[in-house]
Amino acid sequence: MLFGAMLILFSWQSPVEALGPGHPAKALNLPKLYKPKTFTKNEFETLGVLTETIMPSGDMPGAREARIREFIDFQTMYDRDLKLRFRRGL
Repeated sequence: MLFGAMLILFSWQSPVEALGPGHPAKALNLPKLYKPKTFTKNEFETLGVLTETIMPSGDMPGAREARIREFIDFQTMYDRDLKLRFRRGL
């Protein structure tokens, strides 16, 4: 089940990505749109800061490029106990 959830999450494309190569909207460098399903906006931003602190970008992609906070949000959506543990930790 975890593998299936990872496939769904990481295969999701933003509307700009779905436009294809060479589309003028790609030149705008718009951020990938993701609306948190479990966390509030502030909790989601805090989660982003924490994950980027643990796994920073450098020579290799970090937490932001791997979209770790989106993955955590998606995983906690279906597990009430995990959601409570993350919320308490934040």
